[in-house]
Amino acid sequence: MGREDWYRNTTWSDATEKDFFERLGRSRQNASKVQYLRIQALYLQDTHPDAANRLLDTMLALPFEQSQIASAYLQKAEVAIRLGRPHEDIVSFFRKSILQQRVFPQVRTIVHRRFGRYAVENAHKELYDEILGILSEYADGEMLPIELYETNGVRAIICEEKGLIKEARQYAAVALQQAAKTESGFRYHKAFGIVEERSSVFDQTLEKIAWR
Repeated sequence: MGREDWYRNTTWSDATEKDFFERLGRSRQNASKVQYLRIQALYLQDTHPDAANRLLDTMLALPFEQSQIASAYLQKAEVAIRLGRPHEDIVSFFRKSILQQRVFPQVRTIVHRRFGRYAVENAHKELYDEILGILSEYADGEMLPIELYETNGVRAIICEEKGLIKEARQYAAVALQQAAKTESGFRYHKAFGIVEERSSVFDQTLEKIAWR
């Protein structure tokens, strides 16, 4: 096993878990333990969400490590979605992630976009005003196609629901322009941050808004 492979497992078993925690126990710094737990949870959250959730709970029980908390709560929200947890729990984790970003603004995550997509994809209209405020707070300075696609896409769907048809079409048009890009604009990482998948209800809704 490579130097970093032990906390980047893509499969999980009793033996893997035992080996992981033995290696984790040999780490002397709390900051390192927190990072290892969060990264391993990230590698498992789609395929082994229960294991990822346990790792994140273990991480959050450790002495406070400011730089990792916002990401951990974002992951908790995504795992909760995967596990089919109650809506209230999911929203609570998203909000905790956002709150931590405000407490510790040196670290930025993509929680504003993930929370926004969760709200519009599940038609949680009671969240729409909150989402628009969060996007205004954190979307400034976004440059990558995927960033601009998701942010403008969420705004388009919310505007459509509010009856702001002109604004909805404008946001949808910008989103689709970004989705059509095949390069990020970076010289050496041209494929970084492009929109790779467009088959979800979110994508189909934007197409309808733009061409309505």
